[in-house]
Amino acid sequence: MNKINSKKAIEKLNNIKYCNLYEVNKNKNINLTIIKYPNKTLNKGWAASIIESYITNKKVDTKPEKDLADCEIKGLPLIYTKKGKFRVKEPMSLGMFNFSENTNFKQSKVYGKIRAILGTMYIARKNYFLSALYFDSKLYKMDTKMIQILES
Repeated sequence: MNKINSKKAIEKLNNIKYCNLYEVNKNKNINLTIIKYPNKTLNKGWAASIIESYITNKKVDTKPEKDLADCEIKGLPLIYTKKGKFRVKEPMSLGMFNFSENTNFKQSKVYGKIRAILGTMYIARKNYFLSALYFDSKLYKMDTKMIQILES
């Protein structure tokens, strides 16, 4: 199955800009399980999983390959502070090097994934249960200098 590229993904995401991701999950037939039973807690990363499923038209997986043809999708939760500014809610994991791959870093799957990342930003509204608004996305690519540093 052919994967779409980041340009097509961004075009698709523009259709849900400022939408509540809980509603996107219901209305776009993504049907991701958001609440874990029996303790009724939220699945960690539910909002980013909805964004990824919306883009790819499939359930989120943990395969080491890139999510899109040219990049990896990463959700970036933002919160609005009392000072009237946005800040990142929590750290983001880019990936982990698999030592059992028996390869060097430059040839690893994680290196292929982090060379280009589609950062999908959403606003986590902490006072509202099941409310996260998709905000924007941006493609981040490693520049030549960063690649040289990693390769040295």
